[in-house]
Amino acid sequence: MIKKITKHFLIFCLFFLLSCGFKVVDKTKQNNFSVANIDTSGDRRINYIIKNNLSINARKNSQNLLNVELNSSKKKEVKEKNIKNQITKYKISILVQVKFNLINSRKIHNINSTYSGDYIVADSHSSTISNEKKLVENLVENISEDIKGKINSIINDI
Repeated sequence: MIKKITKHFLIFCLFFLLSCGFKVVDKTKQNNFSVANIDTSGDRRINYIIKNNLSINARKNSQNLLNVELNSSKKKEVKEKNIKNQITKYKISILVQVKFNLINSRKIHNINSTYSGDYIVADSHSSTISNEKKLVENLVENISEDIKGKINSIINDI
């Protein structure tokens, strides 16, 4: 009786695992795009880093040519204050909206990516600015990796 139940259970599990439609991602098709044109608006530093990351990771002789529009914004707000009403932490949120289309097709794809983080106000102003720049660079690197991955998945789905 127990053997019969386990046999049915294994067949039942095997049936669901084999018919789920899971496909392994082919790593040879990663970054299978080339950027023809990038239009930017918003924060210059953020757009510059994303533009460079997309250009560096693109293939030179790809058939998938992209027109890309970047719109970025950075929002800085106070996260914490101490008892003396002095600011001790800031929160930075970066929003990047990407519109791209393949030159061969007319369909426009939209990608929105938002990351946020916080940094501590240091004793000296230069250290505080350095903390802010490091945080912004890390957030933008994460956003550019996210955008690159989403572009790859959209292109591979087509």
